[in-house]
Amino acid sequence: MVVTFEIEPSELDENFLQKLRSLFGHGKLKIIVEENKEAEISDITKSIAKKALQSSEVLSFTPEEFEIIASKMNNGEAIDTESFKITLP
Repeated sequence: MVVTFEIEPSELDENFLQKLRSLFGHGKLKIIVEENKEAEISDITKSIAKKALQSSEVLSFTPEEFEIIASKMNNGEAIDTESFKITLP
């Protein structure tokens, strides 16, 4: 069985350990701890989207241009967005 918990570090207490023991019994467990980068990205994305929705200036590009932009972003390359800007009425 695989269970994913998304918790704050402050919640890692004896109570949490008791819950794990009750779920899995007394067998061996494999515990992997990682930062939840998705939550950070989600908050950043929400902030960007909110700003974009309040602006009359947007970026418009074709699916092919999107692939190029996404590739450059993944490689950490700078992106010139001026040619993609349009202003909504």
